[in-house]
Amino acid sequence: MTERIPIFSKNLSELVRRLLDERGMSDRELGRRAGLSSSMISERMRGTTRWTFDDLFAVSNALGISVNQVVTELEKLVPPSSSTDTESH
Repeated sequence: MTERIPIFSKNLSELVRRLLDERGMSDRELGRRAGLSSSMISERMRGTTRWTFDDLFAVSNALGISVNQVVTELEKLVPPSSSTDTESH
């Protein structure tokens, strides 16, 4: 499970970027709406620091989508763990 955290963070950044582009919103505007500094958003987007659950809730709200929707989209992006892949045999 620990190895999936960086993948989650990277995919969350990709998803947030896509949603920002779809909405014509900048990182700065996202930060303002989410109550996060623009430097914090930038660090998360670049992968310098990891997203937190608080970030997830704030960003979801700022983008006008539910956390459930974000998680559903992330599940499409994160490859399944090899330890749960029992159908390949």
